[in-house]
Amino acid sequence: MKNTLYLYLLIASVQCFSQNDTLFDIHYHKNGKISTKSVIFQGEIIWGYAKAFNKKGDEIYSMGTRRCAGNASVDFSYYQDGSVSNAHATSHPDGGIQWGDITHYFDQEGNITNIEDRSSDMYGHPQLQITYDPVFEYKENPIIQEVVQCAEIYESEFFLINLSGKPYTISISNKGGLDDKKINKIITRRDTVLINSYIEAQIFTHPKDFLDIEFLNKSQKKPIKINSIWGEEVLVSRTKRTYYLVVFD
Repeated sequence: MKNTLYLYLLIASVQCFSQNDTLFDIHYHKNGKISTKSVIFQGEIIWGYAKAFNKKGDEIYSMGTRRCAGNASVDFSYYQDGSVSNAHATSHPDGGIQWGDITHYFDQEGNITNIEDRSSDMYGHPQLQITYDPVFEYKENPIIQEVVQCAEIYESEFFLINLSGKPYTISISNKGGLDDKKINKIITRRDTVLINSYIEAQIFTHPKDFLDIEFLNKSQKKPIKINSIWGEEVLVSRTKRTYYLVVFD
């Protein structure tokens, strides 16, 4: 009875070990991180997986493997620094006439550079080698729309205030002889007249800085001297100013 019990325990322990045993095949990068890992779980059905990782530890390849119902396996090749150079996966169904034969190629950074598929068709006929260019996700650099700030428009008005008891003719032209155009306006006594209005880009320019102003005699031929003074400029708003030239006796 005692010997029978020992035999039973021995058989049970062997069965338990065979069902939970795991086979590993691990390769490493020079930096110590895992490059590839092939794992086979042995139990009632023997199956497993093969995985590859880049130097940072990111998974770059994964394929299921088996040793039952036919077979499926992966063979890895490596660069000198331990990085995987290609993963050759083959598979055959149990009792079938088809086969799978796919190879993934990698650069030393772990990027897929090529995929070759030599698998058969469903009838077991060999197919022509098909080479797939890797599909990389192309991300276009975002175009930053530059917003150009338009210059703000400033408006100026130029008035003449005649406080004298006489009418005058005023002659206005651009300084520097930019053009020969002159504007003559008659100012009656005790009157206020808009002489000129103009706009500029984010700047205020005083009329005296770009206009030549003369007062003419009755025949409007000769300039005359009169008493005049520029009043203080008035800020009507942030973008508008008014200038006054005051004439007096």
